[in-house]
Amino acid sequence: MSRTALRSTLCAAAGLALAAALAAAPAQARPAPWKVAPLANAPGSCSARLEARDVDLVMVTDTQGKLVLIAGHHDWNDNGRDLTHLSVDGGQPITLVAYKSGGLVTVLPNDATVAALRGARRINWSLPTGLYKVEVEGLGAALDGLQTCQQALAARPATPGG
Repeated sequence: MSRTALRSTLCAAAGLALAAALAAAPAQARPAPWKVAPLANAPGSCSARLEARDVDLVMVTDTQGKLVLIAGHHDWNDNGRDLTHLSVDGGQPITLVAYKSGGLVTVLPNDATVAALRGARRINWSLPTGLYKVEVEGLGAALDGLQTCQQALAARPATPGG
């Protein structure tokens, strides 16, 4: 499976989980802590998820361990590709290519952006639909948890027939 196909599969799996959660739960007044868990619909993969007031976030990794960051919002409904800008803790905006699918926006941050995100307390995410502010305290710990989850799944013995 190509890297692009695998990213699409992982993003689709995480996106399905996020879309279901968005439909089932109203926005919270205060963000809950990050939740790290295996993805039920993508065996061998984990996600870190944050339900925030304006935008929910999901983080997954591709087969090379690179971060895939997915934002979701119940009012979004667009497809295609666009540019987005992330500002970490009020810093200079970082321009990224955004892949839009329904209520989800997926970006593939480079290593420098991931390093900036690791210590972030807030992300300002600028999209054609508006500016979204997301409190992301604990994102670095969530990245560590995501890596630990992936390693634990990789260490499990293969099941017969699977």
